[in-house]
Amino acid sequence: MKEDLIKLTQEDFETYAKHKISEHLELEPHDVYMVWFNYTLGNAKGMFSFDSEKAYPMSNPNSKLPDYVEVTYNSEKHEFYFDWYTKERQEVTHVAFEIPGLTDEI
Repeated sequence: MKEDLIKLTQEDFETYAKHKISEHLELEPHDVYMVWFNYTLGNAKGMFSFDSEKAYPMSNPNSKLPDYVEVTYNSEKHEFYFDWYTKERQEVTHVAFEIPGLTDEI
């Protein structure tokens, strides 16, 4: 018997992801917000961040809480993946370049 395809809406995805993230971080679901979403070929992916001081480890050097969470839904396996990321550092580089014909008169 062929397994029925579960149709997951963006709202379903966002609600479930916010619930699981808030549960893990002991936050309220309304403290979690989705900053990016993509739905391609039945798979969904979203980036989530938080409205709580708990979510910003840079304010406490000893903290190991994430800065953001990448959530992926695999429609073939009916699985959610939660990848937790913490900012390690920021590097800034300055790039100078010329675009022929465009920067000639600047």
